[in-house]
Amino acid sequence: SLRRAGIIKVNQAGYSLAQDRLGPKYPDAKIYSYRTINTRFFVYPDEVAMSADRLAQNRFLAVCGIARPQRFFSLLEKEGIKPLASLVFSDHHTYPGSSLSKIIKVFKNVKADAVITTEKDVFKLGDLTEVGQIPVWYNRIDIQVEENFYKEISFLKKED
Repeated sequence: SLRRAGIIKVNQAGYSLAQDRLGPKYPDAKIYSYRTINTRFFVYPDEVAMSADRLAQNRFLAVCGIARPQRFFSLLEKEGIKPLASLVFSDHHTYPGSSLSKIIKVFKNVKADAVITTEKDVFKLGDLTEVGQIPVWYNRIDIQVEENFYKEISFLKKED
């Protein structure tokens, strides 16, 4: 609960709004902004990295089961990767056999070269490489938090 929070992290895009709305409501909490950045794209399971420029030449089916799938699709677009089709599943989707069958069917129908997904989903989709013999690529993201956040964490740790 935010009432117990000493620190609140919000996406950089909503930082000003969060300060205006959350600051007065939770005056004891410190609000910090963060942003996500794409580090690289990797092939599963070999962990071979490839630049977005080289990936953009492939024909992808984009697959994800995350809370805000549009962020993933926007990242692909920003990197110049234009999937032939996309499949969105619910957040924390486990990808049972029926989901894998659907992915394989769409993959074949659109004549994709590979599936591209999130790092969160890739380990749940690992069976695609075995069952469907489909190459799977994923993007790895990192989070950049403003410098003062790390100072605050360090300070809190010392108080323990």
